Amino acid sequence: MRAKMMLGLVVVAGLVTGACGKKKPEKEGAVVKGIPTKLTVKVLETGKGAKRQLRYKYTAGAKQAMIMDMRMAMSLNLGSRRVPEIRMPAIKFHMAMSVSKVHASGNMDMAFEVTQLEVVSRAGVRPSMLSQMRRQLKALEGFKGSMTMSPRGEPTNVKMVVPPGVPAQVRQTMENFQQQMHQIMPPLPTEAVGVGAKWTAKMPITSPAFKAGQEATFELMALHDASAEIKVSLRQWAPPQKMNPPNLPPTASAKLKKLESKGKGSFRAFFTKPVVHASMSMDMDMSMHIK
Repeated sequence: MRAKMMLGLVVVAGLVTGACGKKKPEKEGAVVKGIPTKLTVKVLETGKGAKRQLRYKYTAGAKQAMIMDMRMAMSLNLGSRRVPEIRMPAIKFHMAMSVSKVHASGNMDMAFEVTQLEVVSRAGVRPSMLSQMRRQLKALEGFKGSMTMSPRGEPTNVKMVVPPGVPAQVRQTMENFQQQMHQIMPPLPTEAVGVGAKWTAKMPITSPAFKAGQEATFELMALHDASAEIKVSLRQWAPPQKMNPPNLPPTASAKLKKLESKGKGSFRAFFTKPVVHASMSMDMDMSMHIK
């Protein structure tokens, strides 16, 4: 099975500036005003016809292969200077997912491993950026992690084993990838719902560079015995704040002035196996000041 996602925002945010330096990150768990502090799900409409509670219910020992296909184009303002649109190569994470244990509560302990990583060129990508990212990200192949997921798709205890000697830029990409694992499955509502149901999910997005928020609106388009087809629209935002890109010179400072991102797509979520089919496109507008 394949899961194709076109996700943006924090995956490659640390790759857009220059030479590497050491900056102290924001205090872990620091709150940024206007950003959600946890995942919250709210039903807007329960839908029509027969209704049922949607839950993930995997079997211990279940294994699945999937691909996370991450793509983005970014508009960037540096102070008063508008930088031409930055097109990043597509990053394809080939992953193996497995369920190691199912608890009495229904929570599932899961393991994942990056079995292959491809950096694929596309129109508008500079050859120098392509070769640099291929060289840096090659170190991520074989990286492993684990997490616990609730029957409603709420992940906790997301952990990674980062190979030793990984460069700062690559380490940030891995930390951003860890954030993406918090969004691997669409979160499901508590209430029983039917076709046409709508619900929102608000959650924080945390990267070493900055903190942002995300609000997604889901609509249940079709409901099958073991899967659901879901349409999604989302927005991501970040208020002005200090930034800590890992590749910023030690004598420089950076401030995020604005970040706005909008996207839409569709999911097919499977309730009995750890995989999701998805297609997602996003546009991001970001303004920052470096001095």
